[in-house]
Amino acid sequence: MDKASFSDYVVSMPAADERLLAELADCHAAYPAASAVSFLYVRMLKQLRPEQYEQEKKKLLLSIANRPVLQQTLLTVPAVEELPAVEVEQPTAAVASAAADEEHELLDELIDKFGTNAPKIKTVPDKPEATVNYGKDSCVENPELISETLALIFAQQGYYGKAIKIYKKLCLQNPEKSCYFAAQIDKLKEERNNNNKTE
Repeated sequence: MDKASFSDYVVSMPAADERLLAELADCHAAYPAASAVSFLYVRMLKQLRPEQYEQEKKKLLLSIANRPVLQQTLLTVPAVEELPAVEVEQPTAAVASAAADEEHELLDELIDKFGTNAPKIKTVPDKPEATVNYGKDSCVENPELISETLALIFAQQGYYGKAIKIYKKLCLQNPEKSCYFAAQIDKLKEERNNNNKTE
């Protein structure tokens, strides 16, 4: 069974027979991951060979992605021969154009309504609590945050006590540079003393 005949089969849905079952079995063997082929094969197998269907059911259902739909189809769809023939009347051009005109009128009405009453999104912003001071947390110094650069910045700003504390902590963290830090501490103490004398 090739693509064209498979498509024709799906569209026309002929009555189940052994020849079609054999062709679907070949298609299923050639394309085991094709869910549509598996679906039709399982459906026809249940109609023609229920015993074989029961034996192979677990293996066959693995290749069908939407098993609940298959189960519903197998339970509710009668055999193809039992379905009554239904004639479908084609709508006339006048009926089709009238429906299209009604649809256009409805769309025009909706567009006009939207233009006159533009929708507005109303949001209520979250009100912060009046008692919470958010700036307070940003002013608190982190005692674990120390670096030589921070000590230099404090010294340049005139906070000699803070700079000296940081250099003392750096001495403990980096004993190999303790001589350098001790010299920086002495230098800062001298600057602090000089600034105190000038004031």
